[in-house]
Amino acid sequence: MGEGAAAVAASDAASAVYVANEARGEIVIIDAERRAVSSRAPVKAGVSAVQFAPGGRFAFALNPAKGEVSILDASSGTVAHTLAGFASPDAITFTKTYAYVRNLGESRVSLVELPSLERPGKPAVIEVQVGQQAPRAAKGGGSAAPFAVVPEGNGTIIASPADKVLYYYVEGMMAPLGTLSNYGREPRAAFIEDRSLKEVQPGVYAATVQLGDEGVHDVELLLRGRRVAACLEATVAPSAVPAEDRSPGLTVEPLFDAGVDLEVSKPATLRFRAKPKASAPPLEAKEMKVMIFRFPVGFRDTALPRAEPDGAFSVTFTPPEPGQYRLLLEAESRNAPLGALPYVDLHVGSPGAAPDAGGGQ
Repeated sequence: MGEGAAAVAASDAASAVYVANEARGEIVIIDAERRAVSSRAPVKAGVSAVQFAPGGRFAFALNPAKGEVSILDASSGTVAHTLAGFASPDAITFTKTYAYVRNLGESRVSLVELPSLERPGKPAVIEVQVGQQAPRAAKGGGSAAPFAVVPEGNGTIIASPADKVLYYYVEGMMAPLGTLSNYGREPRAAFIEDRSLKEVQPGVYAATVQLGDEGVHDVELLLRGRRVAACLEATVAPSAVPAEDRSPGLTVEPLFDAGVDLEVSKPATLRFRAKPKASAPPLEAKEMKVMIFRFPVGFRDTALPRAEPDGAFSVTFTPPEPGQYRLLLEAESRNAPLGALPYVDLHVGSPGAAPDAGGGQ
């Protein structure tokens, strides 16, 4: 495939994986069944993001350097449209009707009408003014998604780090419908947790939630149409599984000093012991995954631990920037999904300010 891969997107419908090669200026198309390169679609150098629209036929490739968006048709593996006039397009999301493209260099969002992609001629593009300042005016950058599609599917919440607010946009409007305060902070991304009720049959509404411990729980409802509030009760019966069988089947013991700072850009080997329950078979490295992420947001990486000769395990972590990090261990086969075990705090200092913390015990 060659060096220079900047982004990856997959389509089940096309049974293909698209890889954007930023330096070469091409989209490498991989046949998912054969696991081999099937073709290469030339685009301009600088493509840094690629993503498929709903349905999996059309892929959008964003080129911030050239201010263009290339739209590829997976049915032919070629570029179907090239749209210009963007101001450093760097992020995209989709509803059923539109592709939302953020312009990093201007305070506008470009909406590309998806149904128009299948019609002759140039696709329809609507420009929506969002906020006062361009996202680039914010202090820092980030690769997280600045859009969150609303549950109704006809609009988005747009994070504006420069304006320090969240904008609420509904399709059909030429400007956001309103704003949500972020209390003076710079929102880098948006995500919606949908707890709304949906009508599953006439007069019957339902929502999926995860309940806590056994006992009686309050169920608070707010109806938006008539602004009616109600408080109901839901009873969670005791689990039929004994408590000891529901607890994680292992414990984790760090073999490194979590109080010693790691150093930016310097690999650190973090050793730990993972002890299964007394009656359980020995734990193997392949049963576990380790996630390390910057708290509260930012860098996140998942790695497979290595088995050490003394029975311990280890992962190597290269911190990208200073800050507070957390290490989480996951072992689904031992009833320890991600988050079930306590995390280990890691602190990363500036270059030259700390020794390597990989010495272990």
